[in-house]
Amino acid sequence: MSAWDDPLVADAQRLLTVAELQELCTVFAKLVSGPLAICFASAPSVVVAGDAAAMVAPSQQVVAQCAGEPVYVVRWRSTHAHDLHALIALQTALEVAAHQAFGRQVAMQTHEAAMDVNFDEVTQANEQLARSVARLSEVDRLKAHIMANMSHELRTPLTAIIGFTEMMVDGFAGPVTPEQKEYLATILGKSEQLLGLITSVLDVATLDSERREPPRLVSLTELVRSELATLTPSLDVRKIAVRVQAHTDEQIVGNPRQLRQVVNCLLSNAVKFSPDGGTVEVLLRVDAGQFTNGGLILEVVDVGVGIAADKLIHIFEPFYQVDPSSTRAYGGTGIGLTLVKAYVEAHRGIVTVTSTPGQGSRFRVVLPLPEAPAV
Repeated sequence: MSAWDDPLVADAQRLLTVAELQELCTVFAKLVSGPLAICFASAPSVVVAGDAAAMVAPSQQVVAQCAGEPVYVVRWRSTHAHDLHALIALQTALEVAAHQAFGRQVAMQTHEAAMDVNFDEVTQANEQLARSVARLSEVDRLKAHIMANMSHELRTPLTAIIGFTEMMVDGFAGPVTPEQKEYLATILGKSEQLLGLITSVLDVATLDSERREPPRLVSLTELVRSELATLTPSLDVRKIAVRVQAHTDEQIVGNPRQLRQVVNCLLSNAVKFSPDGGTVEVLLRVDAGQFTNGGLILEVVDVGVGIAADKLIHIFEPFYQVDPSSTRAYGGTGIGLTLVKAYVEAHRGIVTVTSTPGQGSRFRVVLPLPEAPAV
């Protein structure tokens, strides 16, 4: 197979433009005594540049090569021997120019080939990514569907157990002895505890796909007072005092259920980890520097066991327990604070914690205040 079958070599015939060849002819024609012409080696009878008179009984010719193959033929008609030096110089100039152009052409074609390969790879990667995204979307949809079914299937029997147990405690199924009433109260308490656990686990599992309620104005002060009312029996039994300092009645825009769960978790944890006879402080105030329109700060402070620094960075992780042993003094699933962080961040807020072992902990939530209505 001839080198001319190689497209790269064949393209060498077009390395220099006619204007460039004509310029070379014009320059060198001044150095020789007779007419001068340049032809393509593949079409030696066609003048590309120069004087067609050189084709009539030419006295000499030289061939300029590129990539080892003839590219241009230089012909002239002259009777002077010194013209040969000028024509050899023209041959050299043509070969140098052709080689440089050929090198640029090869580099460009190599670059284009590499770009084609890269483009194909990127296209394949994008197609694979699109398929993966589609599969993940379908998995998310199925997960949401399964969780919705689990929520119904798990809550329904527990709700029935709780309902019928309450009816038995109230005597609707006949007289109940004090001992039976104590057993029923235990069943009721554990059922409600299990229902709360199932609800929390499902909340964590559906964080990304949860259908959020329409946001509305919510008063954290009212939520704090409402949740403290539910904790009153435990506070009374353990003689724990709760001091609420509400320095503002500002409201925020958000999901009432999620915000209620944030408040409930922080208050419940503060009470749970406080010693009997201890004190829990709840502070509500506005901070103008956190967000553009200011932020509403909720702080819950206890004087309980506290958290070590090496464990503090993990407490918002799902199912993390500061004390993972089966004999730990405090119960819990380890998902309450995970929900707190997720719900606060869903409201574009910030939650932080500081703690000293043996002295207690301070949880701080900052939520952005709504924009002022346009006047």
